[in-house]
Amino acid sequence: MILTDLIRVNEDRSRGYRKAIGELGSNDIDLKTMFTNMAGHSSQFAIELKDELGKLGGMPAPGSESSGKIYRVWT
Repeated sequence: MILTDLIRVNEDRSRGYRKAIGELGSNDIDLKTMFTNMAGHSSQFAIELKDELGKLGGMPAPGSESSGKIYRVWT
């Protein structure tokens, strides 16, 4: 289902941004701020999509999927 894929992509993006934050140096404040904001947005999108999926009677599948992993590599 498309919503499930979008949830996975956003969850994977959020994890990817948080991982990137951990790999930045102490001088990369602008990047840390940007990645923190992007991780937060992705997490919020995933929450909203899960709510919509629940309203439709669906349940998000657990775990990460290739589509999200491909997105992280691409970005």
